Amino acid sequence: MEISSSLNKRKLGEAQHDGDRVVIKKRQSVSMDMEVLHCPVCFQILRPPVFQCDLGHLVWSPCRDNLPAGGKCPSPSCSGTPSVRCVAMERVVNSFEVACAYAEHGCPDKIAYANITEHEKTCPHAPCFCPEPGCGFAAASAAALADHFIYLLG
Repeated sequence: MEISSSLNKRKLGEAQHDGDRVVIKKRQSVSMDMEVLHCPVCFQILRPPVFQCDLGHLVWSPCRDNLPAGGKCPSPSCSGTPSVRCVAMERVVNSFEVACAYAEHGCPDKIAYANITEHEKTCPHAPCFCPEPGCGFAAASAAALADHFIYLLG
């Protein structure tokens, strides 16, 4: 199978064969307001399934299931019902990858935005904080925190 000459002239992303066609998956860094990927009801990261009303307002499934007033759209200017699944937004949410907040501490991972909270709770590169009230010491590793304890108990 041949890729057209115009595609050959451009830098290509990852090529995948899909039957008789070649699908190019291009990755690009973008800058955006990440709040657009959050549910307007609970302010958590949108995760599939995501629903929309007739005017395109989005809501995450658990919040949709708990909407008051007969399931009306949470937008004050809308009287619709978020009853249509928004597969396009689900694909967007699932495609965003972000660097771990602990990248500066050595975490090399790029994580799907929808999973970033869970990753950061268990990231081995997260700082370790001293449990002594009022101390405020943050160590880059458990070993450094142990050294801090030895110094305190010294």
